[in-house]
Amino acid sequence: MKRKLLGAAAVLGAVLFLIAVTPIGPAALAHLLERGVGGWQISIGSRRGGLLYAFSFSDVYCKNPALGVTVNAEYLAAWPWSWEIDIQAPKVRIEPSTKADSTTAATDIELPLAFLPNLNATAGALDWQLGETRIVARDWHGAYRAVADTSAHLELTLSELQGVPLRSLTLDLALSPHRIDRGEIQAVGAGDSLRSDLHASFALGLKLPRPLQVDATATVETDSARGSLAAEIDGALTPLQLRGTLRGKGSAPAVSAVDLRGDIRANGTRLVVDSLLVSLFDGTLTGEATYFFTRDSLQTQLRGEGFDLALAAPFAGRAEFDLAAGVQLQHRRYAADFTALLRDVDLIPDRQFDAEITGWHQPDGATRLDLQSPLLELVATGSSDLEGDYDLALKGALQAASFLRGAAPIAIAGQAKPDTLALQLTTGHLPGELGEEFGPLAADLHLSANRYLAADLRLERDLLVARADIDLEHSEIDTLVATVNGLAVERIMPGLDGRLDADWRGAGGLSLKELQLIGHIATSPLEYAAWQTGELALDVDWDQGAAKVSGGGPGVSVLAELDVDGHLTAQADFADTLLRGIDGAVAALGGTLRWEGLLEDLDAVQA
Repeated sequence: MKRKLLGAAAVLGAVLFLIAVTPIGPAALAHLLERGVGGWQISIGSRRGGLLYAFSFSDVYCKNPALGVTVNAEYLAAWPWSWEIDIQAPKVRIEPSTKADSTTAATDIELPLAFLPNLNATAGALDWQLGETRIVARDWHGAYRAVADTSAHLELTLSELQGVPLRSLTLDLALSPHRIDRGEIQAVGAGDSLRSDLHASFALGLKLPRPLQVDATATVETDSARGSLAAEIDGALTPLQLRGTLRGKGSAPAVSAVDLRGDIRANGTRLVVDSLLVSLFDGTLTGEATYFFTRDSLQTQLRGEGFDLALAAPFAGRAEFDLAAGVQLQHRRYAADFTALLRDVDLIPDRQFDAEITGWHQPDGATRLDLQSPLLELVATGSSDLEGDYDLALKGALQAASFLRGAAPIAIAGQAKPDTLALQLTTGHLPGELGEEFGPLAADLHLSANRYLAADLRLERDLLVARADIDLEHSEIDTLVATVNGLAVERIMPGLDGRLDADWRGAGGLSLKELQLIGHIATSPLEYAAWQTGELALDVDWDQGAAKVSGGGPGVSVLAELDVDGHLTAQADFADTLLRGIDGAVAALGGTLRWEGLLEDLDAVQA
């Protein structure tokens, strides 16, 4: 009997030895794992080594349908004696089930730190479907180390991130069985001209109600602006009850300094930011905002007072406003009411005025904006949405007499869309005493791609017709055409009878020093006080600040030149008959007149 026991012991010892030091052990462990552990489906490609000293698995596949987690690892190596595991190139995909188990009661969490091996993971990849957002990390690595039986340290770094505005994310945790004693999160933002950084320190209890303390700071910086926001939060996660404060500062060339203060609180149904106070543009913004978790909606009430318009606009004045809005984020719909009052607007020299802007938006997209002021009245009605699309009909009137003496009101009609703006402007007559002698003026303006402007101008239907095609981005006139058809000269020079026709064509820059223009002016015989001239014709050439005028008529020829420095040279040659009277009398003048000097000082021109 004793011999049989010794034999059995020897056989058992041999089997244990084979399991411990040969690939039989890893193969048996792989077979056991592939049968399923804790809801995990596992398959292992090849096995090497022995359980006693070290072993490895290749092509490891793990899946937990309940958690929605899938892991593929190229290589896994384990050292049982040092209780350590290395994982190479783990590819993790997380796609949680959309069905939430609301019946599971919250319980205390205890981390099994005493049983977890030291772990190293390198060259990993992550694909995480988080709601409608897909987060991808092309590279991640992590390390877990036991510090003592009841404490451990975890480091995790994700880089080459996609789906979120981050370049990298680092997590550093000091762990105990029932608490994250210290947590550090470092996130670095991505962007060509935008640099951002988030640093958060926190402590989290794993026993109910899971107490949480957070101290976080976020900074954002561009080439010309910088801002920071700090938050201190204290409370519990289960059930959710958090309170805290917000503090922020910022600066930008157009905004100067910005200061922000506010309180935050959250429970299981909502997140509230109240006691909000933002100082900017020499004024204050106050109010509150509430986000409702279950409805995925936001409500806000804001009031602005004392803003200095000169800090944000090319004119002086003060502004105040009230805004009440509710946004359904999931459906991208919102309702809003807006009122603003601009006081002492210094847009016109030697005259200040007030303006009121009111507006509303409804969830179905209906939108209305109304501007009322002594200078401009304008109403915009139509539709708009949160994506920036809008289609608004424009109607109003501009009191041009406020800045042009003798000008009639200008009626405005048009349509505004994100990529186009069409305006029709009409007025009863041109400004000034002379302008009152003419009839209605109409201008059609069409802006496309926020760059190309087509302008058509008509005076008295076809007395003056002009068209210009302008590239605003390059400040260039592609085409300029203007014609005058049968203008009665008496309308601009009382007592002088005759008709004038003209046509102009040009292109070039928007400034006169960059514009090229050629034109032709012709008149019928002109009559004044019973004296009559022959037909006159002039050719005009304008080339980037230099001008040339040449032409004449029976008995007279004219040549005038202006260089880019403003130097004028003009000559008129008289010969033969110049004027004829209705009684047959003639007036003749012979000789040459010459003028020379600076255009800006005509009184000093030498004749």
